[in-house]
Amino acid sequence: MLAVEKLLALREIDFFSFIPDEFLLLLAESMEEVYFNQGDQIIVKGEIGHTLYIIVQGKVRVHDNEKTLALLENNDVVGELAVLSAAVRSASVTCTEKCLLLKINSDQLYDLMDMNKGFYKAVIEMLCKRIYKISDQLLKTL
Repeated sequence: MLAVEKLLALREIDFFSFIPDEFLLLLAESMEEVYFNQGDQIIVKGEIGHTLYIIVQGKVRVHDNEKTLALLENNDVVGELAVLSAAVRSASVTCTEKCLLLKINSDQLYDLMDMNKGFYKAVIEMLCKRIYKISDQLLKTL
C-alpha cells in the first residue's frame, strides 16, 4: 500500500478522527503492512503487547479460549489497550479469513500523541466507547 492509501484507511477509523492529515500521513508512512491467513493468531492472551492493529481487509475473532468476545472487521482496531500501557493481552485474536492489517507500535503512537494533542482526545473517546460497550454487555448478562 502507498502511504496515501494508508492515510485514506486511517481516515475511516474513529480512533484517528481528530488527527489532522499531515500527522496521519507521518504515521501512515511508518506503518507496516502485515498479512495473515485464516486461522492465524495475531494476538495471544497473556503475552505482553506493544502493538495496535488496524483491520484494512478481513475479519478477526477476539476470544478467550473458545468463548468469542467480539467479531471485528474492516476499519476496526484491536490491541489499543496494550499499545497504550504495554499490558498483558486480555484476549487472543485469530483471523477468521485472510487479513491485511496495518501495524502500529507504542513508540510510533506516543510520538504521534506528542505531536498532536488532539490525539489524546481521540484515545480517551475510543477507550470510553469500549468501556460503555463492555458495561452494556455486562448489564445484559445480569
